[in-house]
Parts: sequence; structure tokens; C-alpha cells
Amino acid sequence: QAIFSQGLKALQLDPLCSQFREFPFFSRISMQPRLAIVAACFAFGQACNPLTRLFPASVHSWSPDALPAHFSSSILIRLNSGAPRTAGLTLWANNSTQVASIDCELTHEPSKYAIGDLPEVTCPTPPLAVGTYSARFSSDRSCGDSSFKPLDSTVDVVEPAHLVAATPAHGPEKVETSVRISGSNLGGPHMFCKLIFPPAPGAKIGCSMHEADYGASEVTPTSAVCRIPAWPGPVLQDDGHGGMHPVPGAECSREVHIQITNDARVYSQEPIVFRYDAAVAAEILV
Repeated sequence: QAIFSQGLKALQLDPLCSQFREFPFFSRISMQPRLAIVAACFAFGQACNPLTRLFPASVHSWSPDALPAHFSSSILIRLNSGAPRTAGLTLWANNSTQVASIDCELTHEPSKYAIGDLPEVTCPTPPLAVGTYSARFSSDRSCGDSSFKPLDSTVDVVEPAHLVAATPAHGPEKVETSVRISGSNLGGPHMFCKLIFPPAPGAKIGCSMHEADYGASEVTPTSAVCRIPAWPGPVLQDDGHGGMHPVPGAECSREVHIQITNDARVYSQEPIVFRYDAAVAAEILV
């Protein structure tokens, strides 16, 4: 029964096997030949699709071009066509040693009605040492090593800034606060503080500002100052009477997540949070 179910799935998903379902005879033949077809599709679904060898999916673009060293991350690959469910990616060091073999996931199927909407696969990368790596991609990893083709550029793995703490860790919601971030490996030509404003837990709609980037100041090898703006609050809408009110269901978290980049390529990965004090709480504290 499991094989029959898998075979039926192959009949639905595989471009060759699915053709059998269009033939009038398929619904009229006896169970034994039908089982044979289903079993063949099951076996076919477990092996390399020959169409992949003839017409491999071509890569439109991929990103990012840099990953933070020693942390798991991901590479997003945009394809010109297709919807591969068994794509794979391998990463190679400069000495031609393979350092990673990755099973990629189809994370976006384009709408046939949208112009320029491309399929996307996401490939989770393991923690890697600092260095430059080449990449090879296959739209069907079950077709073996020969199906992996080199991508047109390399990916740099860069040591990111490492953060330890924020001082102060909280502040008033209605004014800007300067926060000193302590850590290591700080300093570079393009040093910025990246601020992420998440929605409140469980909310489908969040803050009126999702992200912001500000230049870091007072930079030393072990600290830098980031400017935290006033709390953005939830997404607002015009009430039709000249006023603004929160969109129904919109809730903005009181936390802002802070990251620092030295080079505008990779960001710190440690969870550093600044919390906004509610106005009433702030007045009590005063």
C-alpha cells in the first residue's frame, strides 16, 4: 500500500508519469497492470529523472556572496524555470576539497500569471571556516556528481563582528537612545548598526518600520555605539477622518534586535536585544 501511495504521488508530480493519468485506458485497465505502472513510477520517482540530464534548470542568480564564518546560514538560488524538488549544492575549498553537500528545498514556485516571477530554492549551509569557496549546483541531486555544474562566482566566508551585550539594555519608547554595544572583532570601512523591529508574538502584522540601518559611532576594537530610534509602533492606517489608527491585528514588539556589520557584507549573529520601556512604566521609574 505504501508503494502504491508513493507511485500515485509520482503519477501526480513527475512530468513523465503524470502523462499516464491523461490516457483513457489507465482508468479502465485491470488492477494488476495498473499496479505495475504505479510501481514503475514509484521506482522512477526514486531515481534520476532523465529529463533533468537533458534539460537541467539554469541558474538566474544566487545570493548572498558572503556568509558569516562559524555559523549556519543559507544560500538562495533563483532559477530561470522549473520547480526542482531534489536540487543540491556542493561547496568546494580552494584546494579542491569538498566541504559541504547540501540538500536544497524548493521555497518559491512562481505564478504562471506573474511576469518575472522566478522559482527559488534555498540551500542551508553548515558552519564554515574563513575562506573563499566555489559552488556547484544540480537541479536533481539524485542524478549524481555529473549533474552538478559550477556556479559563475564564489562565496566568501568572512569573520563577523561578535557581540556580547548592550548598555543600556532598555530605554524610553518616545526618544532616541544611544546604546554601547560591546564585543570583539569590531571595526571596518563600512560599519553599520542594523536594527530589526519584529511583530509582537502571534501578530500577523507588525511594526510601521521593519528594519533600519544607521552608521556606528565611537568605534573601538571592542565596542561601538548604535543609535536606537523612538519605538516605531504598529502599522497605521487612515481612519477616514484625518486621523491614524493601528491596522486591525497589528502589534509591534517592544524589542529591537541589533546586529553590526564591519563591511556591509556579513552581520553579527549573536542575539542582542534592546527593549523599549512603555511610557507609563518609564514615568514610574522616574
